[in-house]
Amino acid sequence: NVSPNNTAVFTINVTPTAAAGSSVTNTAHVGGGGDPSCPTATPCDSPPVTTTINAPKLTILKTASAGSFIVGQAASYTLKVTNTGTTATTAVSTITDVIPAGLTLGTMPAGCTNTLQTVTCTIASGLAVGASTSFIIPVTPTAAAQPSVTNTASVVGGGDPACVAAGDCDSTVTTPLAANVS
Repeated sequence: NVSPNNTAVFTINVTPTAAAGSSVTNTAHVGGGGDPSCPTATPCDSPPVTTTINAPKLTILKTASAGSFIVGQAASYTLKVTNTGTTATTAVSTITDVIPAGLTLGTMPAGCTNTLQTVTCTIASGLAVGASTSFIIPVTPTAAAQPSVTNTASVVGGGDPACVAAGDCDSTVTTPLAANVS
């Protein structure tokens, strides 16, 4: 019950989901209570309020250390993740990169591990807007990798509503291989 010339305030806490998109618009309705200008059948509406939804947005770029690899010579892939969203990441991000057969992995950099040919790198929560982090994955091509290797890395997590499953946020590079002529 609200006394005449008084106000009742209700706070409704919400948590936006990925389905919300980049903003939400909400309108409150009130009706009844004996106010003839706002009967229950046709309630009075508040002006619409549009709220921007801030969220991280991860992009991944995978590059090769050279335009082509040479069998038996050390090479590398760089995995660079950038937060192009409107707020820092809110959870851990995970990069997964299955290195093709025919490439021998070297020593993993800090933040990365490997099980057989699957490389996993972890980025702590809190990657700022506009910030990026990179990992250099050392490889050495063998003759079995010829004539070329195609390699895809993906990133998930970080609170990015678009990068929730493998395949959502990917980067692929194809690198030709040349025989070692020395």
